[in-house]
Amino acid sequence: MPKQLVGLPPPHLEALSDGQEHPMNEERNAETPAEDLPPAKGPLQPPARMADPKRSDDALFDAMYPERIRLVSRRFWTPIAVAQRAAELLRSAGARRVLDVGAGVGKFVLAAARAAPELDFVGVEQRAHLVEVARRARRTLGIANAHFHVAEATAVSWRGFDAFYFFNPLAENLFDEEDRLDNRVELSHERFARDVLRVECTLRRAPLGTLVATYHGSSGRIPSCYEALASESAGSDRLRLWRKYREKDDGSFFVEVGDSIVWHKRGMGLGLA
Repeated sequence: MPKQLVGLPPPHLEALSDGQEHPMNEERNAETPAEDLPPAKGPLQPPARMADPKRSDDALFDAMYPERIRLVSRRFWTPIAVAQRAAELLRSAGARRVLDVGAGVGKFVLAAARAAPELDFVGVEQRAHLVEVARRARRTLGIANAHFHVAEATAVSWRGFDAFYFFNPLAENLFDEEDRLDNRVELSHERFARDVLRVECTLRRAPLGTLVATYHGSSGRIPSCYEALASESAGSDRLRLWRKYREKDDGSFFVEVGDSIVWHKRGMGLGLA
């Protein structure tokens, strides 16, 4: 099942326990050796006619990636036009340094960094061989404001970032085995529950003004101390921009379900926001 088509209905999230603290560890940027990649023989081939950073031709952009990456691009990575629009929204809202949670081969980071060169975009991805592909693509395109690190996104510090991007990054934990990208990393319902809580706690502790952009949802729960600044049709779903507007909340949260934003208060039923 394509990543972008996986919705996370409220029952998945209601089953999680509330109020648990999951502090993240200090940032680890280990340079893990790449796996399953052919020996590098120079840079990837740059996509022809992509000098214009506003061009949104996905097939053209994907042409620089290895074939096995191109075959799954539509399923797992952000379309160019969505990345460009997200960059525009983040820039307009005042973001300066954006973390892409689960960056894959770096398509969002690279497209957004080209569209908003005054911002810094950092992608964190747990699969080392994908990070190597992302780094080679960055060198090919010569993009200075795009950076990639090998790490589990919920096991590193998010300090120093004023904005975050989520393309349903935790949903692969809920996929059937044949629908997963590969089996090189831990993927399970237990990990999904753990990571959803970690993300929620981290967003609650983030400074006022923190921005969150989501495409096909965040995979989890947006604390109610955030407000939706924008929600628009993009690609095959919704692109939303959230901002932390108050220091604390009562433990309630929002869940993005298709075109709707569902509000849940601890101990009460679900309601539409």
